Order: sequence, then C-alpha cells, then structure tokens
Amino acid sequence: MNPLQQIEQLDYLTRSAVWPGVGGKAVMDSMISALTPQELVGEASSHFVVWAPSTDTGDAEQPDMIDQRYSAWLACVVYGDRKGEHPVIGGTMGPDGVLASDGRGLLEVQAPFLEAVAKLTGANGIRATCAYKSGIAPAMIDRTNWVFRQYTFLCMASSKAYYHPVRRLSKSGSTLTWTLPPDRFDRFRIVLRVADGSTTPPASPTDGRGVALASDLATTVDDPAASPVAYSAFAAYDGRQDGAPAVERAYSALEAGSTLAIP
Repeated sequence: MNPLQQIEQLDYLTRSAVWPGVGGKAVMDSMISALTPQELVGEASSHFVVWAPSTDTGDAEQPDMIDQRYSAWLACVVYGDRKGEHPVIGGTMGPDGVLASDGRGLLEVQAPFLEAVAKLTGANGIRATCAYKSGIAPAMIDRTNWVFRQYTFLCMASSKAYYHPVRRLSKSGSTLTWTLPPDRFDRFRIVLRVADGSTTPPASPTDGRGVALASDLATTVDDPAASPVAYSAFAAYDGRQDGAPAVERAYSALEAGSTLAIP
C-alpha cells in the first residue's frame, strides 16, 4: 500500500483495537490530523489517537519503495483525578467495567493499541514497527489532567496504490470457494466473473458472465457451468473507511490464485 492507504489503515486498525479476552473497544476515537492532540481534546472522547504522516526516505535500489514514518499521539484522561495518577496507570473503572476504557490509564490502553497497529503489513510483507516512544507528557486542560504520549512507527510503503487480491480460488463439483483479501478500511465486495466455453479467465471485472453472491464478502457460491469454463475473482474497493458512498473505485489485479481454468 502507498502512504495514503497505510495511514488510513492505521487509523482503521486503531478504531478496531479491543481489550483481549473481552472484546470491548480499547481506543474510543482515532483521527488523522496535522493538529496537536491538545488542540483536539474538545473534538474527541476520553481516550483517543491522532495520526499524521512523518518523514520518509526513498530507496535508491528500489525506486518504487519508500521507508515511511508515521507519528501517533495517544491521549488519555480519567475524570475526577486531581493528582495526575489515574490517567497514567488507571483508576476506578466506569459502569461498563472491563468491557470499556473508562477509568483506564495510558499504560493500559497502550497495549491493545500497539497490538492493533502491529497488524499493518507493508510492502514485501514487512510489518509496521514502533521505533520510538516519547515520555508521558501531562497537561492541564479545562481543569482536567490529561496525559499524552507520542509514538513513531516505521513501515515499508510503495509509491503506488495497492489492492489486495482474492486468493485460492478453487472448484469442487459445482461449488466455488476462495479466500478473502485482508481486512481493510476500504474493502468493499467480491466480484466473480465467468468465461463459459473457454479456458481463458476473464481479464476484467466486466468481462464474461457475472455470478451473484449471497453477500458482498461471501467466500463460496454454486455455479454448475459445464467445462470448459474459466473464472476470475476480483476484490472491489470503495476507497472510504466509512463506506459512504458505497461505490467501487478500484479493483485488485489478477494474481496467482485469483483465476481458475477447467478444461
């Protein structure tokens, strides 16, 4: 993925962070902004993250690759604390207990946050790594003790946008199955196309005959077409984290495992 796709995926992964074993939301809000977290306190909830792209370095041997850095600020507050202790290590939990982040300190929220971010996979399969953590900085805002910590993440990015493909397309009897691309902020739906009477898979998402699927992200369908027949599976992406408007903006390329020919 390129830097734009990566930072949107980092924001998406942060929003998806949960408490291990209980599944409650760990980070209450995440955003991408050039503003400081102190400036955004009034725009977010008690535990939030602010993402921004940082410096990058090109690779002379691989011009299409970028060593990209991202900055993230984690901000936490525990209301009612007067000493600044609870925003760091946690205090009395809220009404939802372990299922929520109310009352939890920065050092508690940090763990599921870092675990979620580590799921980002960059170019060549290299995962995002946390290269730097700042000290914990306190701030009194509206007579409330907040704490902030900055993180720097490194990840290999590509100069071009990338759309993960469908994998392991296969057929047994009349049943087709495949593996979905990784969960992404912009993953929309699967498009399956068929070339009847041919062993040449459809080259684009509009070639051949379309097969209706039970859901946007289905992983199986029945198609009793007689051989010879060829299939192509495309992943459609909408380019938006919230899915609005839900329209196909890009498709994955055909790679190994995205096509199937039955003579």
